[in-house]
Amino acid sequence: MGRNSRSGLTGCLLAVLLVGIGGGMAHAGDDYATTFTPEADQAYQEDINVWVYTQGFAERFGMPEKWVSGKLEGAHAAAFRVETSSARLMFPHKGKDVSKPVRRCVLDLFLPNEADIPWANDKVADIWWYTPEAPTYLMPQREEDKQWQRRPVGIPHPGKKARRPLVYFDEGTINLRKYRKKLYPGLDYLSFSIGCYTPPDDRTTIEFREDKAWKGDNYHVLHEVVLPAGFMKRLRARWRKDSRQPASGERENVIQGSEQKGGE
Repeated sequence: MGRNSRSGLTGCLLAVLLVGIGGGMAHAGDDYATTFTPEADQAYQEDINVWVYTQGFAERFGMPEKWVSGKLEGAHAAAFRVETSSARLMFPHKGKDVSKPVRRCVLDLFLPNEADIPWANDKVADIWWYTPEAPTYLMPQREEDKQWQRRPVGIPHPGKKARRPLVYFDEGTINLRKYRKKLYPGLDYLSFSIGCYTPPDDRTTIEFREDKAWKGDNYHVLHEVVLPAGFMKRLRARWRKDSRQPASGERENVIQGSEQKGGE
């Protein structure tokens, strides 16, 4: 093989790798269909999200018309996925190398910048670490490190006044994983862990509540997002397919792993 042939092959392989990881070469086309579907006619990154968005969002980002909804309120877009970690959840008390996959059910919101969100501070972006990120495995021993780890990130934990979570999803708790303000002009990105329990399949609201004293069931909603029933039905179908059972599932759903041999 000649020098030019080898350099050409190297260039092709590099292009494929970059497309595969969503890198700078991942621009097979100018819209979703020709970049993240077989229409790309080359390697593309699979999208595991279930989407819903406004007509304006679809036009701005070249998204398919089939996921446009006029019933989405308070957000430009929402996306749900089940993430499977390369790490396993181990059960040594149940047997040698008994484990099951670690799955997380994630809901992303794309909100207008002007949405009244109870931010903890003026930081532009932040993240909580999740397995298998290396910082997950650091167990603070110093008290100052422990206090730093417990600091509010993004949206603060409720104080004594509210007594309840400041962000409600179908009247349940959801936790902010990470966020980036002004992901694009006019657009904030928030990612929540919603727990892999049976999700609702009907119209669902997400409420961002102010940390003020409550009187009975009267609370202060700063911003509300309404997820339409059609999206929730598709979300539930994807949850059933990808998560199968919540983390608290029955014992028979635990995978009995074989003893690993060798190693590094």
